[in-house]
Amino acid sequence: MGGFSAQESLVEIEEWIGMLLLRSLLIFLEGVECLTSPAGLVVGLWISLYGLLLQISEINYAVAILLPALPMLNFYAVLKRLED
Repeated sequence: MGGFSAQESLVEIEEWIGMLLLRSLLIFLEGVECLTSPAGLVVGLWISLYGLLLQISEINYAVAILLPALPMLNFYAVLKRLED
């Protein structure tokens, strides 16, 4: 009839869940890799400090996200070059 059987649908769902879990694991491992490198630790600490300063000063978050973006990316690139 052209439709999927219940068994085929179950197999597709299992494959989809497996791929979702694999992608989640990959994202988690990439995050751990970033945090365990010296450059990743420095950037993580900078983000934490900046978040604390935002809470204290009560700046608008939309503006606050844009303020450190360029210097932070430049700083991360310099640290990454030094690490390699």
